[in-house]
Amino acid sequence: MLPSYQVIVKKQLIKVDLEGDWDNKSDLAYLNELALTMRNMQSAPWGLVVDMRGWVVSKETLGFKQKTAFHMDRRNQVVECWIVDNLNQGAHLIHFIEKAKIPLKRCTSVDSAQLWLNQYGFNL
Repeated sequence: MLPSYQVIVKKQLIKVDLEGDWDNKSDLAYLNELALTMRNMQSAPWGLVVDMRGWVVSKETLGFKQKTAFHMDRRNQVVECWIVDNLNQGAHLIHFIEKAKIPLKRCTSVDSAQLWLNQYGFNL
């Protein structure tokens, strides 16, 4: 399946959909768009929800060392939620969230993600 992503903002919630067999080109384009979107959210508390169902990351992409570091400006981010195929999906990204000290929940359904996001005042 071809790699694809979508980043949209609904009120103060960044909603991301990732799918397909990820490659370095898709990864760089997505990270650029997400970083720009995060920078634009800094005026008020905001959240991030990422739907990773159907997203596959190759070993090549996992091992790719970017020449330019991406700065994800997480000021005012209060929560992050991942909707995943299994609870191990995205494990290679956990250290980014741990460094930022942002509450993270991994869910296997939209309903459970919504219940958790409700606690922080966000709606899918």
